[in-house]
Amino acid sequence: MQEVFFQEDLVLPEITVNNSNEAIKQTGEVLHKAGFVSEEYVESVLKRESSFPTGLQLAGLALAIPHATPEGNVAKNGIAVGRLTTPVYFQSMENPEKEVAAEYIFMLALKDSERHLEVLKQLFASLQKPSVIAALKGAKTKAEIMSVVEHNFLAQ
Repeated sequence: MQEVFFQEDLVLPEITVNNSNEAIKQTGEVLHKAGFVSEEYVESVLKRESSFPTGLQLAGLALAIPHATPEGNVAKNGIAVGRLTTPVYFQSMENPEKEVAAEYIFMLALKDSERHLEVLKQLFASLQKPSVIAALKGAKTKAEIMSVVEHNFLAQ
């Protein structure tokens, strides 16, 4: 995933929140503090999530991939990764009437809206691999999560 930055300061190994909005806000704050997005971007993500949910149930792992269309509020490409200490319910992207108990959140911040589809395809391809799911489920620390990301997502 060239031009998209996973970096250690965008990894949250323990997110403790009560709901999906709090998870998005906490993950978005990391992107904001690191200079990837403006505060408005996080609000855009929350708004988009209410209309177009991003919860995804995979074989053995549920996660959410919240994002928004950039409107001058993304300074540079980045993906924040957070492990939820207790699963948080997100509405399913496949069927918004259902919920998934997300264990991870991958929050996208991409300057080019055309890159969203490409990056999502790459993420989905990696997340279909049982070895990647097992590695994510076993990763507990920032270094362990970053290692999974480096070996499975950056190697695309």
